[in-house]
Amino acid sequence: MANILHLKTCGLSRARVTFRTMASSSSMLAERLTTSKRDMEVAGEKLRSGGLVAFPTETVYGLGANALDEVAVKNIFVAKERPLTDPLIVHVPDSKTALELLEFSNEEEREVFCTLADNFWPGPLTIVAKASDKIPDLVTASTGMVGTRCPNHSVARELLRVAKVPIAAPSANRFGHVSPTRAQHVLDDLGHSDIAVLDGGSDIDCAVGIESTVLKIDTVARHLHVFRRGGTSELALRNTLFKVGLDYSVKVFAKTVEHKNPSGKEGASSSAPEEGPGGL
Repeated sequence: MANILHLKTCGLSRARVTFRTMASSSSMLAERLTTSKRDMEVAGEKLRSGGLVAFPTETVYGLGANALDEVAVKNIFVAKERPLTDPLIVHVPDSKTALELLEFSNEEEREVFCTLADNFWPGPLTIVAKASDKIPDLVTASTGMVGTRCPNHSVARELLRVAKVPIAAPSANRFGHVSPTRAQHVLDDLGHSDIAVLDGGSDIDCAVGIESTVLKIDTVARHLHVFRRGGTSELALRNTLFKVGLDYSVKVFAKTVEHKNPSGKEGASSSAPEEGPGGL
């Protein structure tokens, strides 16, 4: 039976449960939260105060931190054992928030961005552009570029609303491990870390189950460079732009990897991806 520890959060006594990871026999601590109004507010406050919160999206679970807080962002890398050379995706509630975090090389890039965001957000599409000086270098892996997306999941969107900060989040697993689609998957892999995990429950967990499509807009070559295939198809991207008079081709530079599902059971397979650049 798991051991129960207690601590004070916002003047209230909250329970922390000791979870045992599948890969290790040592006991580890993490906090499981529900999606009640009270727990969502606790999660939002944790993000604002520099903590880490794992949350469901329509793709996979993300491990989030305030994207504008470099110290908090660094804790993501520590918890995941993730190399600092791997950039993070920033989750936003809408395209207006994304535009405040980005700088475009020309008006056409902005037009393409807005067209894609208007048609595919909220949803599994991440668009990479030049980061504004609001975004810490750690988020961009010192590339100066950042991917933003608006998740299509009720829990993720509510968390963004109550947190009132953009959320940097790769997938909520140790680097190189299978991307999680259930809260228990997160606890099995990251239960040793000082994180909160919002348990979406089986009815509202990750419906898509694979990460977002990641692309960058090239207005000179008139290409969409797809760095990772995911929940948005290349055909849909091209057709959407073509309908508004933007004739862009789609060039794919990466593919999703398939492997066994997070249950670890032999013979149980799925198309759940390994963690890719940006994670979510």
